[in-house]
Amino acid sequence: MIDPLISYQHILKTHPDDLITDVHGKILACGRSWLSKNAAGKNLQDLFPRAQVNFTQYISHSLEAIEPITFLVSQGDQQFHFEMIQFEKDLLYIKVTSSISDLIKEKNEKKDADTYRLLFEKNVAAVFRTRVSGEIIEINQAYANVFGFESIEELKTCSAKQFYPDPETRQNYIELLREKGSLENYPVRNFNRYGKEMCLLANVRILNDEHGEIIEGTLIDISRQKEVEEQLEKQKKQFEKLSTILQNISDEIYVFDEDGNFVFANKVTLDRLGVDEEEIKKLKIQDITPYFIDDEQFKAHQKDLKEKGVLVVEALHRNLKTGKFFPTELSIVFEEINGEGYVIATGRDISQRLLDQEKISEQEKHIHDLNWAINSSSLVSITDAKGTILDVNEKFCLVSQYSKEELIGSNHSLVSSHTHTQEFWREFYETINKGQTWIGEICNRKKSGEFYWVRTVIYPFMNEGEKPNRFMSIRQEITREKEAEKIIQKQLNFQDLLMSIALRLINVDPDHLNAEINDALKEIGVFVGADRAYIFDYDHESETSSNLFEWCRSGIEPQIDKLQNVPFSDIPEWTKRHFAGEIMDLPNVEDLPASLLKKLLEVQDIKSLLAIPLMDGSNCRGFIGFDSVQHIHPFNENDKKILELFSYMLVNIQKRIHSIRMVEQANERIKDVNLNLQRRIEEEMAKTSQMNQSMANLDKMAMIGELTSGLAHDLNTPLGAIKVGAESVRFTLENLFKKVLEGNSIEQVHFACSRAVETNFNMFVGGIQTLKEKKEMSQFINEHYPGFEYKDELVSLFIKARITSDEPEVIHRVMQAHNQIEFLELIYHIQAIRTFIDTIIEAGEKAGSVVKSLRFYLRNGEHREATQVDLKENILTVVNVFNHMVKELEADFSVQIDNCSCVKGFPDRLYQLWSNLLKNALEAAGRGGKVWIQSEQSLNKVRIAIGNTGDPIPEEHKRKIWEKFFSTKSANGTGLGLSIVKRVVEEHGAKIDLKSDLDGTVFTVEFDLKDCEV
Repeated sequence: MIDPLISYQHILKTHPDDLITDVHGKILACGRSWLSKNAAGKNLQDLFPRAQVNFTQYISHSLEAIEPITFLVSQGDQQFHFEMIQFEKDLLYIKVTSSISDLIKEKNEKKDADTYRLLFEKNVAAVFRTRVSGEIIEINQAYANVFGFESIEELKTCSAKQFYPDPETRQNYIELLREKGSLENYPVRNFNRYGKEMCLLANVRILNDEHGEIIEGTLIDISRQKEVEEQLEKQKKQFEKLSTILQNISDEIYVFDEDGNFVFANKVTLDRLGVDEEEIKKLKIQDITPYFIDDEQFKAHQKDLKEKGVLVVEALHRNLKTGKFFPTELSIVFEEINGEGYVIATGRDISQRLLDQEKISEQEKHIHDLNWAINSSSLVSITDAKGTILDVNEKFCLVSQYSKEELIGSNHSLVSSHTHTQEFWREFYETINKGQTWIGEICNRKKSGEFYWVRTVIYPFMNEGEKPNRFMSIRQEITREKEAEKIIQKQLNFQDLLMSIALRLINVDPDHLNAEINDALKEIGVFVGADRAYIFDYDHESETSSNLFEWCRSGIEPQIDKLQNVPFSDIPEWTKRHFAGEIMDLPNVEDLPASLLKKLLEVQDIKSLLAIPLMDGSNCRGFIGFDSVQHIHPFNENDKKILELFSYMLVNIQKRIHSIRMVEQANERIKDVNLNLQRRIEEEMAKTSQMNQSMANLDKMAMIGELTSGLAHDLNTPLGAIKVGAESVRFTLENLFKKVLEGNSIEQVHFACSRAVETNFNMFVGGIQTLKEKKEMSQFINEHYPGFEYKDELVSLFIKARITSDEPEVIHRVMQAHNQIEFLELIYHIQAIRTFIDTIIEAGEKAGSVVKSLRFYLRNGEHREATQVDLKENILTVVNVFNHMVKELEADFSVQIDNCSCVKGFPDRLYQLWSNLLKNALEAAGRGGKVWIQSEQSLNKVRIAIGNTGDPIPEEHKRKIWEKFFSTKSANGTGLGLSIVKRVVEEHGAKIDLKSDLDGTVFTVEFDLKDCEV
């Protein structure tokens, strides 16, 4: 790495009076003006022996300050102005000017007079120049506003002295300023023209001109900030006091969530249970009481609580250290707080504690809302008090499809969707007109008429009369998030419905089967919006069909009595398709040609219909279907999946009931066997028991394992990526608003936003690619910008912001900026936000594809057309989704994939293959571990290797690792991941090899390219 001192040597060639020192004041390099005094190697105190200045103290201030530290040094009749700043970890750069007047002259030569005057007048901070006597020389409008004056001219007739509480306070301030030369962030107590006390933050210095001493600087009114800080301190003390009371109350306090996990326990509870604060977090309610054997009993207990409100019971709790039980009288309630349910138990009335918790929750929500407002989205507009738009940013124009010219001067009603109620807008305007911040979600309309949602924060700007005169709106578009929420919620409801039905039907008593089927028909009929749901059987001996079960919506005429023993000959088209295993999907019955089938459906007033055969292998037992009677209602793919999966359940249940009947008949026959044949009886009983157990296990594996476990396993990764991606957007926005934006101009912000919108870069590249891009960028900088300082840092930032040597125009724009580093950080942050949002969208699409392929998983024999799949693109899609897990584990992760040939296969299935292998590799490597993906290609083969460091896989596990439901992760694994991997590999005619030893674990997948298109 280049020595930073050498990198800055050229500065001293053009600034002969400047110095470079270490953090102890030793001079390491100097301009030519100091060569005659042999300054190099000396200490600042040695160079200025007669100066009454403590250089060590100023160096200490410089190391802590962000802005340069300035001060005066007098030596004899000569004065020097010092400007000191830390530019490297152990180096200080000192700009030295021989006199104040020279400094002013130099600055005036560098800045355009008109620009300086404009900045002075428009500065939001109060800028001033006054004499020590109090005479006002020059001020801006912000200074007049601070002290309650409407104009600068009115204030200039006053003296600065009159705003201090007493002459002694001002005199002490003047003496301190003379001693220090300048004051930074110095608190000053003043009064405005109305006598109201103010707390101001001053950044000032004292100068001399031909007329005497002058004080100049800036003032910022922090009175409101002080009030907020005092209020927050009071709330903090109140919270600490409440926490102390709860911990030291004399009765036990238990709080559980809806799953029975401990949420809170006070000190008395911990002592009686014999555990500490860390151990209690691992316990459930079943661990301390014998009354709840499993989760189902606890769920029933919660239901009872909800119905009765409060339960007072005698209970036994167990001390986990001694194993002894102790009795306690509990008053138990069920409460919902912020949408989550809790079971709360105490020995006394807990109403006050709940009220206190609610207040704390409201405070936390308020703090969360404030924090969220700061980090809100990027559609920005500014309006006056009447709501007229004064300015908007480019993102606002891009999303709304209106130009700036169309928006400025208009009202926000231009983009109103008119979907919100009058009560909504009344609350909105009441809030902001009170000077309060409003936060909420608003549905707007684009110029094209299309709706879009924005999460909105409105900040009022107050005038001197404490009335809002302007409003700033910051919005983030959340349209896709809203759509994704609807999709995910519908999928979760779909999964819950199937789970509920499956769990009820698995162990149903045959005598209660009909009632359960009727209930299930009603549930799925309501879920899909059907008017009628039914089940028919096919009697192949009599060649007739009969309606066995039927549910009808209120007001819909039942048909079950009319549809008994319908001959196959009356429905030939229907039976032909069903016997072939085909679905009958009729979105609009009116579109059918005239036929016996159409007439039969019209008699029942059916407008849309969906019917799925009940297949037992190649034999069709009957069918299950939906009718829409009230209006035309085409059924979608999810509706088909529900019917299809329910049909599998019904066929399996029928098989199970048949098996149970067979077992019962066998048992009856065994009772009639001669009692002397004991051995035969025992053998028959054993066979019967084994058959019963095998059938039960087979049903459970088929229904629960195949229907739900695989679905939940594959949904976990994209849903996790959505969550972490949203958190990353929030974190990146926080850095953007707090640290990055203030160092960039509006034009630079517009450029960075436009670049992120117009282009989409892969923010994650492998180590070799990064090194290659850095080398090319370094050569480009050396060639076009020779001798440029801190080149290495700039090269790294260019690559981090995904700017390569192939973009000379972008590089030139950055290199010509005065703030290259801040500009590159801005480009990176905005591009990163785009990438995180794309990852959320991509993960949502992958979650949808998992559900979409559920039918394929359950019906192995179903044919799907394979397509050409780009392996590199397919794998990088998975890498993007797992970026959150790489960051969380701080893994040493590298990807080295060449432009592999395409293979013939199924993209969503290959996505599952890489997802499971990469997830297992990251979990096995652990925090800080190493994970890699590499490709190797020959003439007819391509190999993808995914490896990781960590403990090797034991030999006994290697033999079982591909088996379904075998897991090495104890309770945290489902045992489905590698069985899915094996199945996908076989589907693609590929091979997979496992190698695991002390050097690491590597899974290698080999594809044959001979059957693929070139």
